[in-house]
Amino acid sequence: MQKGPFLNGTALQISELDSNLTATGRTYTSQLLDNRGTFEIRNVELDSRYVQLQASGFYFNEVTNRNSNAPLTLFALSDLGDKNGLNVNLLSSLEKSRVEYLLGTGRSFTEAKRQAQREILAIFGFNASDIGESELLDISAAGDGNATLLAVSVILQGYLNVADFSEFLANISTDIRQDGVLDSKTLQDQLVSNAIALDEARIRRSLTDRYETMGITAEIPAFEAYVRQFLAETPFKYARSIRYPEVDRDLKNLLDSNLLVCKSGEALILSADLPKYANVRVDIVGGEWSAGGPSYRDGWELTDIDHPTEEYAKRFVAAQPGIARNTIWFYNYHYLDTAGYTPPPPTTPIISLYENDTLRWSKELTVLQQEP
Repeated sequence: MQKGPFLNGTALQISELDSNLTATGRTYTSQLLDNRGTFEIRNVELDSRYVQLQASGFYFNEVTNRNSNAPLTLFALSDLGDKNGLNVNLLSSLEKSRVEYLLGTGRSFTEAKRQAQREILAIFGFNASDIGESELLDISAAGDGNATLLAVSVILQGYLNVADFSEFLANISTDIRQDGVLDSKTLQDQLVSNAIALDEARIRRSLTDRYETMGITAEIPAFEAYVRQFLAETPFKYARSIRYPEVDRDLKNLLDSNLLVCKSGEALILSADLPKYANVRVDIVGGEWSAGGPSYRDGWELTDIDHPTEEYAKRFVAAQPGIARNTIWFYNYHYLDTAGYTPPPPTTPIISLYENDTLRWSKELTVLQQEP
């Protein structure tokens, strides 16, 4: 069971189908036996060779390197034939509604399965000619088919939470059901947005560590080339990215990567215009500064960073679509105290910007000294 893989305890249901993919009423249930995605259903007696397998549970998210915070449901349709095992994954699940529609037009099950897989992979610009049946692919094994499955999986997942991810998969299934083509510009845009934000090296490390922890000798397939191919060749346009205006409400934007110098006490603004499903994180370490309070913190959440040496170490996070704003002031005063002592200047603040948990840039901000 692979959407990461699924976690121990995931509920499984295998339902017998007739040649028209209508449920016969014969159903068997089980659950995963471990975090490897292993399952076993004993004493299964079927009159038909066609089945639907359904998996519902939590899963390991290979993009974020964390377990999901909500369950996900995926499907696989299969002609058992001489198969000894099946795998539920994103390709097998996306095929379902399209296969059912094609069967209604007179295609055989084999023809419908092959056509649906070919059409889904074509959305990503991948060739299905040398790829086996979707429910037999494995993201923990080498091979072009397995690499294709993993590439499709991470592009679809992106940094979506489980609720948005489930809705995204359902919307794609609905869109392609009748013609096998992804027509929605919104869905196309989301695929490109997801792919752009991926950290491929982190995904490989996450999966490698996950399988090692479970004692599995896995060979993570070369999915990176397929992700890059999708981004290089897709006709889909990425129309909506996170935007950082140079000036907002007559204030310079600290999130403009070209803003490297400001005056002590000068009002700046943290301004980011977020599309749906995006998040921005701003870490500020060092310096001396203050920001507008909660009533002025429009769209930003402020938390502390546990830093060993810097008193001023804070994190701003924005995760809701729309414009997030907060005013901020940096200080570098020069003065004598009553004993004639001049305090040392504050350290140079370092600002780091993360988009969808991926570091985009880090800069030092020079704060010009304010004379007494």
